[in-house]
Amino acid sequence: MHLLNIKNLKLEIFFVSFPPYAILSHSWGPAEVTFQDLDRDGLEQKAGWTKILGFCETATKFSSLTELSEAINAMFRWYREPQCCFAYLKDVSLQGTEP
Repeated sequence: MHLLNIKNLKLEIFFVSFPPYAILSHSWGPAEVTFQDLDRDGLEQKAGWTKILGFCETATKFSSLTELSEAINAMFRWYREPQCCFAYLKDVSLQGTEP
């Protein structure tokens, strides 16, 4: 398994066991960072790199698994309770569809 180290922003490979990790879910835009891009110069110029840096910054704010668990449980409550929930889907077009 390849994981991006959020402290040094380098790819690390794990074969048998691996550390706790997070998954980033997002929609793909034209300037997203691919697996192959991680070994190329100019990576920082791609618009998708900013998204990855923001994710890594957020992940480093959780100093313990307890803190992370509490944040996840809080998010579940936030998404369970609203009258309405909005999702931004950058890759979905409304052209030619009925409301």
